[in-house]
Formats: sequence, C-alpha cells, structure tokens
Amino acid sequence: MEAIDSISRDLALKEKAAAAAAAARTAFDKAKTEGFFSHFGDFNEEIFKPLKRVHEFSWESVKAEVLGTISLHPPNPSSEFVFFNVMALLFGIAESLIAYFFIGDSLISLIWNGGVGYCVAYTIYWIMLCNQSKNLMFGALIFLALYVAFTIWMTWSTLVFVVPAILYAIKAFCNVEMLISGFWLYKEVAGDSLLPGSMV
Repeated sequence: MEAIDSISRDLALKEKAAAAAAAARTAFDKAKTEGFFSHFGDFNEEIFKPLKRVHEFSWESVKAEVLGTISLHPPNPSSEFVFFNVMALLFGIAESLIAYFFIGDSLISLIWNGGVGYCVAYTIYWIMLCNQSKNLMFGALIFLALYVAFTIWMTWSTLVFVVPAILYAIKAFCNVEMLISGFWLYKEVAGDSLLPGSMV
C-alpha cells in the first residue's frame, strides 16, 4: 500500500512539474513575442551612461527639473523615469556590496540581490517605456508604491549601520521619483480612465 501511495505521489509531482514547465514555456514564448528580450542593449547602455538622455545642461533645464519635481509634474517623464530607475539600481548594488564587504552578508546574497535588482529594474523599464500595456503599467505603479514603503522601512531598520541607511534613503527617493514620472507615463497611455481595463 505504501508503495502504491509513493508511486501516486511521484506521478502527482511529475504532473505538477510538467504543468509548471509548460506554464513557464508559455510565459517565455509570450514574453519573447511581445519583445521583452529585445531591449537589454538599450537598458544596459542606460546603466553605463545614466546621463545619456540629458542633451543640454543649463540653469534653465535644472530649474525646470526642480520645479517639475516639486510640482509632481516632471517636464520629461520618460527621461526622469529612466534616470531614477538606473540610479535606484546602482545604489541598490552599492548597498549590497557594502553589506557584503563590511557587514558580513554572503556572496550568494550579493549575487542574488544584484541579479534580482537588475531583473526588476529592466522589467519595469520594459513595461513603462517599451511595452506600455495599460494593465501592466498600472501593476508596475502599484509595485513601485509598495517598494517605496519597503525602502523607507529598510532605511529605518538599518539606521544603526548609517551608510546602508543612507543608501536605502536615496533608493526610496529614487523610487518616489520613478512613481511620479511613471504616473505621467501611465496617464499618457490611460488617458482620462486611470483604472486598468479589468477594474473599469
């Protein structure tokens, strides 16, 4: 009887594994069809040249950016979103490096945090600037709002270490700026109906 139960469990596990593999393959094919893997080069260029999109430096442009930030209406939402997305990623990697070298986090944690951070930053970049599906953009904004709350909490919880707390605070600021510019990007797509299609 135990042998039969064991065989049944093995079959059930194999069926679940096959279903998960099929779902993963379907998701991969859909992402490939929609161009998810077509913009890594552009994103990587943004990482190494975060100021690439800033074509002119002047007091007028700086003033416009500052006023746009204060008024919660940036003059160039796409450029601001890309800039702060890259800055948030770089400061996140810096925090992971400091945690590894000075606090004692494992190398696996460093690689994991860096890899996940890159994947999240690229995915949000792709959703907000490349794919621009209304529903996906709405979900990305919700994610950013939750991540702002998380980085604020991490800032508070790492105050004793000072430097990580400062880096988390900078990340929180970058994420807030991403949320603001992301809202205006979303509004350009959504128009007057800000709720996603499934909620209208």
